[in-house]
Amino acid sequence: MSRKQLPASTVAAHILSLRSGRDTTPLHIVKLVYLCHGWMLGLKNQPLIDEPIVTGRYGPIVQSVFDEYKRFGDGPIVGVKGVDHTADLSDLESSVLTFVHMIYEDYADTELSAMTHEPETPWSEVYHNEGLGVEIPQKLIADHYAKMIVDIRNAEPAPDVRKADADIV
Repeated sequence: MSRKQLPASTVAAHILSLRSGRDTTPLHIVKLVYLCHGWMLGLKNQPLIDEPIVTGRYGPIVQSVFDEYKRFGDGPIVGVKGVDHTADLSDLESSVLTFVHMIYEDYADTELSAMTHEPETPWSEVYHNEGLGVEIPQKLIADHYAKMIVDIRNAEPAPDVRKADADIV
């Protein structure tokens, strides 16, 4: 029996807790929720969150997460504490969130945005064919991240990503 998907707000709050002590903007949270979801789809062909990913101006977004944090504009999120949801996560979910955090923790929010809407990404394909606010198909995201995983596994020498968690990739 497959596990029920997580609310995107749970993933966002957990990411905020992982980033405790670091300036974290709404753009960071929106992109990291997407990246966690993408990696889960690529690894297990299983969605992490229970909401659609749509094309936003700065790449893929989960609308509810965007709406929750947009009041902070492009500044850091202040006055909102992250919540460690480790007890509510499966081992796999916890591993994927930690893995994604380790890979992307040092990236600026604008770098995360740029990488999620490069040419040949799911966002790019849907945005350029259908415009803003359009749902990005799960299969498109899953295929994109599955290809990234194959590329990482076949890379010689192994990229730094492997140091984050060899069991994931």
